[in-house]
Amino acid sequence: MVAYLRGARTYLNAFEYGVDLDTVIDVLTRETAIKDPAVYRQIKFNWIDPDGLIVPAELAADVELFRELGLLAGPVDLSQAFDDKYRAFAVDYLSPYQPPR
Repeated sequence: MVAYLRGARTYLNAFEYGVDLDTVIDVLTRETAIKDPAVYRQIKFNWIDPDGLIVPAELAADVELFRELGLLAGPVDLSQAFDDKYRAFAVDYLSPYQPPR
């Protein structure tokens, strides 16, 4: 989880604030199927919470949409789907996210 949050923060800093954007794009072009750096500059990326917060109501809405689309056979109990202690540990270890200045 610590590594995930480090990656999420690097991603957010690069694509929202421009911090080390060229370096991040270099890694992405080297390690993913998209090899044209210009493509990464055109893509509007989704936002990732830099502290890893999950909003249960939003997750439940996604599950309901998947059910309505026939991608899930029945109801899903999300109460045991994740444990916040790992996220909380990672935030304590790294400290809460602060946007670049």
